[in-house]
Amino acid sequence: MTTHLKKLVYALALVVLACAPGAAQAQGRQGGMPSREQMIARTMERMTEALTLTPEQVAQIQPIVEDFTDQRMEMFAELQGQGPEMRQTMRPVMQKMTDKMNAKIEPLLTPEQAAKYKEMQEQQRKRAEQSGRGF
Repeated sequence: MTTHLKKLVYALALVVLACAPGAAQAQGRQGGMPSREQMIARTMERMTEALTLTPEQVAQIQPIVEDFTDQRMEMFAELQGQGPEMRQTMRPVMQKMTDKMNAKIEPLLTPEQAAKYKEMQEQQRKRAEQSGRGF
């Protein structure tokens, strides 16, 4: 390989290495848990669309979702590297957290929205159980 070609390959490798961390961060931790912002945005988008939330409801519900997301991420950080038995132990804790969040959200909804929200929660619980990852 000529000296010029070696320098070009070296320079290209440096550019790729320099850009890789930013690209991975921009994609939101692919292959792992989504970022806090992605989880909140996805939850709020789903709820807003499915329940036809008003802007006032979004403003009231988003801080509740943010708090729950923070708690959940903290719990998952503690569980990282633990065996499946620890995950099983944390299931009731996660269920209490979810119930607490739901108890804060449901009074902010109309009766029709609350019924749809309960249906959404049940569907999510079933999907989680079927996948074997549910808390």
